Amino acid sequence: MKFIIFYCSSGRVKINPDSLTFHFFKNYFLLSTKSSIIINFFLIFFRKKTRIILCDGEKPKTFFKIKTCNLWFNTPLELIENDYSKNDILSDKNYYVCHSPLFKGTQNFNLGPAIKKKFFYFNSEIKIVYCSEVTTNISEIMTFFWKQKKEIVMNDFSILNDINFLNELPGKNNFEKMKNYIELKNLLRFEIISILYKRFENNILLIGTDWKKYGFKSIQKDFKKSVKRKLYNRNICLDLGAKSGANSFYPRTIDILDYSGFLLQIKPFDKIEGSFENYKIFNSMDDLITILEDLLKQSNKKIECEKLNNFLNDRFHYNLNNIYNKLS
Repeated sequence: MKFIIFYCSSGRVKINPDSLTFHFFKNYFLLSTKSSIIINFFLIFFRKKTRIILCDGEKPKTFFKIKTCNLWFNTPLELIENDYSKNDILSDKNYYVCHSPLFKGTQNFNLGPAIKKKFFYFNSEIKIVYCSEVTTNISEIMTFFWKQKKEIVMNDFSILNDINFLNELPGKNNFEKMKNYIELKNLLRFEIISILYKRFENNILLIGTDWKKYGFKSIQKDFKKSVKRKLYNRNICLDLGAKSGANSFYPRTIDILDYSGFLLQIKPFDKIEGSFENYKIFNSMDDLITILEDLLKQSNKKIECEKLNNFLNDRFHYNLNNIYNKLS
């Protein structure tokens, strides 16, 4: 058995995906902890088989000098905001859970689900579940940009992954462009949910207190895994991407799979090939509405989920092997 320990803040430990929290996975034991004592325990008794990954820049106090790497749960934007240099961002010691086409040359960390189920059944009354905060506190320059580009974006969501389009974003450098990209994603979220709410008001469940400010019915966001499990379970779980990233599988989407939700996702830049019963992507507003109308008719339908879980876990295992060997 090999050990990979993720050293995190107490807040991160609570919200990490199940596959990182306390998980026996093939030939690995994975654990998230905020305790330097636990880190030192593994280093004392299992030093040759233990590797330490530091999450979000957290650093434990250890009795030994050891090789470590960093795992960041957002894009390189958070490093830039904390005055890291470009060399630090591109260092081979850094891995990123969320990826953006604006930052090339960064190393990806591919997550996998912990669930071992082979299938689930849709609820008899299926809900469209969307969990996110939103704001309309947008700069004038991005409000103007959105008015110009709104029709193009709503007819082709994949344009958000096109580097030529992203280079049109206002900003002198990628740091400024990324901040404006986040505002663009907020505008897109608000537009999509506004349309869906009018059409599917009785079927949609919004999670996030900000929505109430804008006249939507919503429930308060709760980070407890037991609450997320109840909300995602056997429902259609809408994903409009991370605010600063454009990749398909990151903590929120992995949670959806872990809690037997059907993942319906805006087209990511790292689209995976293949057909999966518990996962669909959409590339326009019309596309999304058509898929939702079809899925809402599938009450109590059996949905196979093993194929996607196996695919993601093969990638996850490959990722862990590479990091384990690099830190040897």
